Amino acid sequence: MAKLVVSPTMLVAKDAQGEKTKWHPDQVARLTIEHQRYTTAQGFSVRKGILSATERKPVFVELLDSGRVSLMRYTYTVRMVGAQGGFMVAGTQDESTVYLIRDAAQPNAVALPVRRFSSREDYFQGLANLLGPYAAQRPDLLKLLNQDQIEDFQLQRFVHALNTNSYF
Repeated sequence: MAKLVVSPTMLVAKDAQGEKTKWHPDQVARLTIEHQRYTTAQGFSVRKGILSATERKPVFVELLDSGRVSLMRYTYTVRMVGAQGGFMVAGTQDESTVYLIRDAAQPNAVALPVRRFSSREDYFQGLANLLGPYAAQRPDLLKLLNQDQIEDFQLQRFVHALNTNSYF
């Protein structure tokens, strides 16, 4: 059985003999490992320290739900650099996660607001603005969005209800 390591920019499989095979996001469209599914996404912005950056090239993301709308989770490392005595020194590394959404089969995704980087009002308004158009034909889901009742931990359930036309 192969051991698999997934990072945003590379997928590495190590077989029983220790041979490693590497793939980049432009070489893999979708991948399933046991119960986890991966795909690629691009065109979304993420926070990198105090700045934002756009992932212009495809990166590996975990595919949480798919159908008319795809919900993905992108986990990446942010290197924090500090200054000491007027010199730049290496800092710490922080792992961050952002949820992404896109129309099915589109390469470009949009990052959903991150609760820890947003005020309560900006977070819920951002979710309503980005998810509302997908839920336009679902008054029950729109009501939840407009009443600020959807949090990060409910996004997968929300998108699944949207994709399967089932109850939340």
